[in-house]
Amino acid sequence: MIYISYTTKPPGFLRRILALITTLVLIVLGLVFSAVFFVAILAIVAVFWTYLWWNTRKLRKRVVSYIDLSIYYERKFLEFERLCEVYLAVLLR
Repeated sequence: MIYISYTTKPPGFLRRILALITTLVLIVLGLVFSAVFFVAILAIVAVFWTYLWWNTRKLRKRVVSYIDLSIYYERKFLEFERLCEVYLAVLLR
C-alpha cells in the first residue's frame, strides 16, 4: 500500500498577508463591479422609460381630451333628457 503524507509546512506569515490582501482586493473589486453594473442597468431603464414617456405624450393628450369630451357630451345628453321630460310633462298635462 502507498501512504500519502499530507504533512506540509504551514504557510508563512508573508503568504498569509498576501492571501488576505488578495481576498480583500477581490471583494472590493466585486463590490465595485456590482455597483457599476447596477448603475448601468438603472441608466438603461431610465432612458427606456423616458423614451416611452416622450413618445406617448400625444396619446395621453388625446385620451384626456376624449375624457373631457365624453364628460361634456354626457352632461349635454342629461340636460337634453331632462328637457324632454319637462317638455313631455307640459304637453301631457
